[in-house]
Amino acid sequence: MLGGSADLLPARPGVHPSAGDVERQVVAEGIDLGVAVDMIWGPVLNRWLQRSGPLTTEYADLVVATALNGLRPR
Repeated sequence: MLGGSADLLPARPGVHPSAGDVERQVVAEGIDLGVAVDMIWGPVLNRWLQRSGPLTTEYADLVVATALNGLRPR
């Protein structure tokens, strides 16, 4: 983490799931949904920008499934 005046972007407020989402066990309690979106978008953007592999529907589906599996309540 950069911290202090070295931050490149202003901090964005955390977005957390509603009590209903936690109750229905859609996502675990305390998950920051902004970070969850970054977990999905980051690998896709990285692959697209660096051309490190094909950006296919199958790859995107795998990224989403993997991220959602990690966000599920235990």
